[in-house]
Amino acid sequence: MSAVMAYQLAQSLASNLRGRPRLSLLWQLGLDFSQARKQQLEAQVELLLELLADSAEQLLAEAGLIPDTRTHLSGKPMPHCITANKEPFAHKAWRKTPYEPRPYVELRDYAITSNVPAEARALRWKLTTRRRDGAGDGFRDKHSDLSPEQLAQQEQHLVQQVLRRAALVKGRDVHEVDCWGMDCYTRRNVFDAVLEADVFKHLRGMHARWIDRVFLPAINQAGTDGWDIVRVANAIKDRAQASGDETSAAAAEAVLCQWAASGYPWFRLHPKGRGVVVARQEGVPAFTFVEEYFGQLHTGWRWFEMQDAIKKITQKELPDFYNILLERPRDDPDGYDALFVDAAFMGAFASRMSHSCTPNCQAIVVSCGGKLTVALYTIRAVAPGEELTFDYSSVTESEEEFKQAFCMCSTRACRGSYLYYTGSKAYMQVIESHHTFLDRQVLLLRCCLEPLNAADQLRLARAGLRGSALGRPDVACNPQVPGWLQKWAALTLEFVELERQLLPGELQALPPPLTQSEPDSIAAAVGVELNRLQNIVISLDKAKYCLGQPGQARGPPLLLMSDADVAEYLWNGERSVARRAARAAAAAMLAQQDASLVMAAATPYDFERVAEQLQASQPLLAALLATLGQEVEGAAAARQALMHVVSRLREMDVALGGGHTRAADVLQLYAWTQVWFAANRGYIAFTSPPVQLHEDMISMHGGLDSSLEKASKAAAGDSSDDGGGGRGGGRGGGRGRGRGRGRWGGRGGGAGGSSSGLLDSINPKLLEKRYGGHYVWGQLSSWYKQTVYDPSVSLSADRRGTLSLPDIENCYTAKEPYDLRERNKLLRHIAEQPERSWAGSAWSFRNEAKVYGSPMFDALWAEAMDGICRYTPLEQLTEQLRSAPLPVVEGEVLGGSGVVQRARSAWRSRAGAEAGEDGHDAMQPDTPEDPVAAAAAAAARAAARAAAAAKKRAKQGPPPPVDLLPLPEGVPEKLAVVCNGTPGVLLLRPQRVLVGEHELAASRYEDLCGRGGAKKWKSSVWAVGPDGGGECCMGDWLNARGLDKHELAKLAANYAAVEQRRLWEQQHPEQAQQQQQQQEQSDQGPPQQQQQQQQQHEEGGEASGADGMDVDAAQ
Repeated sequence: MSAVMAYQLAQSLASNLRGRPRLSLLWQLGLDFSQARKQQLEAQVELLLELLADSAEQLLAEAGLIPDTRTHLSGKPMPHCITANKEPFAHKAWRKTPYEPRPYVELRDYAITSNVPAEARALRWKLTTRRRDGAGDGFRDKHSDLSPEQLAQQEQHLVQQVLRRAALVKGRDVHEVDCWGMDCYTRRNVFDAVLEADVFKHLRGMHARWIDRVFLPAINQAGTDGWDIVRVANAIKDRAQASGDETSAAAAEAVLCQWAASGYPWFRLHPKGRGVVVARQEGVPAFTFVEEYFGQLHTGWRWFEMQDAIKKITQKELPDFYNILLERPRDDPDGYDALFVDAAFMGAFASRMSHSCTPNCQAIVVSCGGKLTVALYTIRAVAPGEELTFDYSSVTESEEEFKQAFCMCSTRACRGSYLYYTGSKAYMQVIESHHTFLDRQVLLLRCCLEPLNAADQLRLARAGLRGSALGRPDVACNPQVPGWLQKWAALTLEFVELERQLLPGELQALPPPLTQSEPDSIAAAVGVELNRLQNIVISLDKAKYCLGQPGQARGPPLLLMSDADVAEYLWNGERSVARRAARAAAAAMLAQQDASLVMAAATPYDFERVAEQLQASQPLLAALLATLGQEVEGAAAARQALMHVVSRLREMDVALGGGHTRAADVLQLYAWTQVWFAANRGYIAFTSPPVQLHEDMISMHGGLDSSLEKASKAAAGDSSDDGGGGRGGGRGGGRGRGRGRGRWGGRGGGAGGSSSGLLDSINPKLLEKRYGGHYVWGQLSSWYKQTVYDPSVSLSADRRGTLSLPDIENCYTAKEPYDLRERNKLLRHIAEQPERSWAGSAWSFRNEAKVYGSPMFDALWAEAMDGICRYTPLEQLTEQLRSAPLPVVEGEVLGGSGVVQRARSAWRSRAGAEAGEDGHDAMQPDTPEDPVAAAAAAAARAAARAAAAAKKRAKQGPPPPVDLLPLPEGVPEKLAVVCNGTPGVLLLRPQRVLVGEHELAASRYEDLCGRGGAKKWKSSVWAVGPDGGGECCMGDWLNARGLDKHELAKLAANYAAVEQRRLWEQQHPEQAQQQQQQQEQSDQGPPQQQQQQQQQHEEGGEASGADGMDVDAAQ
């Protein structure tokens, strides 16, 4: 028995380490470890003990001292019903010990512990109601089989129980116990075992009833042996024989026989955590009030700030949660809204009730005594020993979390997961066809221009959006939102109503096995509609929070540009699209000296003068510049003038053999665009107060990320990944299972006093959230997703090619080729997928003017405003682009009215020059089928580009000497920085980072540190303070010293010019020395002239006219 005792000791040690990580043996060693190192050691010791327990179990099983839970038991073939079982299986390690219970503070009411006074006041107001006493709509939907009189009677009975607080009492009516369950696969094996034994003969439905009413309660009565199906079945068999229930005993024997023919792996029972079972001897009748779902109350914006903070700290998904959604009834005078209740550490025993896909209880919002609450009640009679359960009706946008959410309810209608997946691919058919990114931008611009009308108000009332979600002018803690935001909600609801009509047909048309029946598809559409409504009110809550900041703009996020502004942007402005295109073309065609004349031109007169100077050498370019010699009035005239520039570029492109195709195509897109708008620059960025987190809220989600622990004072960058955890939805709520207990912490007024330990190792910046100036625009654009950390980042990606047209200057500096294949691909994309962003790196979408518009947006705008099919104007555009004249090389035309499949061409900067002389990429033919030929062709093209670049540099001559620009006072050349715990040294001028002996671009350094998703290195790279920790992000550090993006660009360009000169001097030392001597002689002047000039100065006179002119000329 010593071996058995050793095995039990190993299991006990492993269980102790898993359940109480902070009190493990490591803490008794007296060693000074960092938090990350402690977590690593814990994981290693736990793995060691797991291996020890598994090895001991294997030895004891082979010796016959314990049951063998590893393999098939008998030498006979596996039963057919088991091999044919296709039900979902929980693919995870088989845990045979209960989870450590998580204690909680018992509440008698909702806890409002927010450290934001405005949020606390709003929560108290939103909990109140002017609705009559009664249950929400879900009560009537659930009990539609009752007559109206019975329904009203039961509803009032429930309300009276809630008013009197006549709930079940823990310890008397119910008990909290360790509960066990099985996945769909094990349940099917148990069901088939009973069915094949023909225990219940012709009694249909008794097999499932036996599992629900006998087998499952017996599992929960087994205590720590709940994992062992043999002990459970033997216990059922013994009790049944003792009571004379031969049928139940035969069912248990059937399970044992099936187990004997297969083994433990096919009959796994898993721990679910703490649950609530009925202790009353007489059971609990239907329509009995169980308890209220109490917990800490949060608004939507604050709840998702908490999820974002946990995600940043742990760098993991959130598989463990105890939250439920309190949804205000739609028929409330103040309307529908959504509040989050978190019962992980504060609540009532109702928060420990397990999920079931076939529950015996329901959670419903009840209004009683002028207050709203979530109450749970039984929907059928519950027998003694039976577990109380309700359907969480939880939804998640995280695919990883959905995959981990195995359901262990063990009921006949188990879905396999206790979560509904509403991520980027679930139920998106109608959104992808009728509510694309451009459709949402059209909707947003409409709400900025159109007033709220009667139809909009009716739609808002039909959805229940009134004073709570939209605010009231007479309630200071919940002020009314602007009219444009109400218009946005109404237009979005219009789409939601359309989606409910169209989605059933889309779901029924899915290919097998995804096809849904008509009833299921209609039910799914109703559920999706409710989820969309939840997302609308949460997005409204986030927008209201941003608009309520001091000094914040209240106007719409988008502003339609006036006719004069459009003319200024396209033609008349100093940095207009037309002038930038002309300057870029000149820089690509001319030598540096001639190109500088065009760059310096700032007025129409300047462009006319430069055109005259270039008329002899570059007549085509001179003709283009001459068109800029006049200003225009109005947007229509600007578009027409821009088309003249396109025509000039086409002429140059054909005459010179290429070089301007990309620019002409892009400029034509600018000229075709009718609607231009800009972002509201009145929106200011701000940072919210730190969220309050419980210490175990970090540990139960996987602990502190090790990379953050390395630099405990370094803040993490922004993240746009889809994540942030699940959330309660529907008429239930969402929660998971966890363990442990800690204390509350958080900067700026956290409950529970001062913080220490794990929370002290977290930088306060991680508990804050930064809201940028485009946050409202981004949030309203992606309103159906709530777990995106910074929606403005997604907005920037979605705008590429749809709202932001390519940078015209990049058309001449892009490294990616723009050959016939790429051009035809672009034309097909515009014609067939205008609502999708442009993929790939062939285009730059730098938008310094922050002006937005495109022909693709115009097409959807015309469809929404005038009913014109969105594809009609785009077909006209693409046809005009296809019929545009293109270069002719070796008798073949690159383009034309049709699609030319093969063409050979090279870019040429001027007539008569060799191919590729200007160093730009060539218009490449289709890739040869032979890989050897393809490689040879690629090498030849690379060599040609290198030769062309060298030839161009030789023509331009040596780079001129340049002095470094001075840095602002107090700004060092090098600065110690940190990103995600990895230290480095930032070289300020080139904006590169030294990491050890390696020099990296700042964005590359950010990516290597695991913060590449932030998109902007200035927010994820932090300056190191005097204490060695992160002082502030580089964006704030640079702005505080007057170094904005324009100053940084000047420094980088100046540094590049200096480096270019230095490299040239290293490669040509003799020429550099000769040039330096000539410069010194020029600075000193001839000795005779210096002596004559000094003599004139001493005499105080002036030289005679002729002599003076000679001296001036010599100087």
